[in-house]
Amino acid sequence: MSKPAIIVPNLKLLNSIFDQDPPKSKGLKKDKLLYVISFVYYHQMKHHDSDSQDNGYGVTISSKMFQGILASKYKEHIKYLCDNNILKMVSKHFVGVTSRIYILNSDFLTNPGYYTIENFTFVKTLKRKNKKPPHKYDYLEKWLKKIDFDVEYATVFNNLMFESRKNYQPFQTISKKNRKRLSNPISQFAHGQVSILKMKDKDHSINIDNKGMRLYSHLTNCPKLLRNFITIGGQHLVSIDLKNSQPYMLLALLDPNNFKKNSDTSNPHLTIPTSLLSTYNIPSIILRHSSVIQYSKEFQEYKKLVTTGKIYDEFVKLAKIDKKELDNGFSKRDIVKFRFMLCFYSANNSISQGMKTLFRSKFPKIYALMCDLKQKDHTTLSILLQRVESILVLDKICGRISSEFPKIPLFTIHDSILTTPNNVEYVKNIIEEECEKYIGIAPMLSIEPCSHKENKKLLEEMDKELGLKFQANS
Repeated sequence: MSKPAIIVPNLKLLNSIFDQDPPKSKGLKKDKLLYVISFVYYHQMKHHDSDSQDNGYGVTISSKMFQGILASKYKEHIKYLCDNNILKMVSKHFVGVTSRIYILNSDFLTNPGYYTIENFTFVKTLKRKNKKPPHKYDYLEKWLKKIDFDVEYATVFNNLMFESRKNYQPFQTISKKNRKRLSNPISQFAHGQVSILKMKDKDHSINIDNKGMRLYSHLTNCPKLLRNFITIGGQHLVSIDLKNSQPYMLLALLDPNNFKKNSDTSNPHLTIPTSLLSTYNIPSIILRHSSVIQYSKEFQEYKKLVTTGKIYDEFVKLAKIDKKELDNGFSKRDIVKFRFMLCFYSANNSISQGMKTLFRSKFPKIYALMCDLKQKDHTTLSILLQRVESILVLDKICGRISSEFPKIPLFTIHDSILTTPNNVEYVKNIIEEECEKYIGIAPMLSIEPCSHKENKKLLEEMDKELGLKFQANS
């Protein structure tokens, strides 16, 4: 039986702690302790746009998450890690209010490496838990396996970006918690280190989310700037993005024919399944609203704005933005885009900093549809839009390209398709044709090269001295 490997940070330091204070309790295993560390490490890095020292931030851990893995020894494993200052609890558990939230202390956030699980029983448990269902995207997975990655150059860049991020403001983001804060440079650095490690190891398996049906791979999780060190056959990649893709995908939800059953072979539409959603009368909700929306002036205006890529710019004119937000380094468009996503994806009764009021005043009929879809479960709309995206991008667009020209390199990052420079025009034409066929109108596309030269320019703009150091290592 092959043994699974997990990525663990600073294994040398962890081993010294285990040697000094060996786990003594029966059932307390080193392999399981490292599994918990790996879990927190991965999820903490995913949220590097938040300050890991803020007590409101961290990784939620509950007994259910580790049920069947740590069994009754769950609390003892967590306690051992906290007692040895590896984990830190930043929020206690209050029934019905909050879960326990933990962070890894900063000493354990860098220098990742692979650790092979040795315990035979635990190996069997993890294999059962991590067993991936089969997928139908071999035509995409085959290209992931052919990726070349400049590990040395990427490592130099990641190190220099870490130094730059400690001193420069352009990396501010708006967090999911609707607060402004600096991205955490240590977590960003750790995220880059793990991505480089996975690229070096050619860890390119595919996983399909069973809710939104999105395709996840190491490429989708790799930081955008590190993708610039990827080549295939000696050529860098070019990204073709659908502009304001989620508002664009909403157009597909206005056609009840897109929700017919798969068994209807005569259906020329997207066939969006609604299983696993709490709102099962989606087709009737769509039908009730679409009959009113599709012939309205507001629909024509909405369609024009999303297909010309100007929907966010339109709301920049309408939104009231506090000067303090702009003083913190955020652009008006970024602030509006963030609020727009709150309007789309948050519960109907949650706050969106005035965006719901603005959207309702401009597009009342479309807003009413969104509210009805989110009435029972506010995640319904986001899941539906992800399903539109995955069917359109993975099945229709990439499926057609792979069938007609199987030698064209293809990669996807959700609503983006990446290929080599000489194939951009063909891929762009297919995207437009398939979108027009299934959505009714083509989207605005954004084309961006993924080249290490872009990274070099970024560093030189941020700091001339660091840019020269980077150049010396290139």
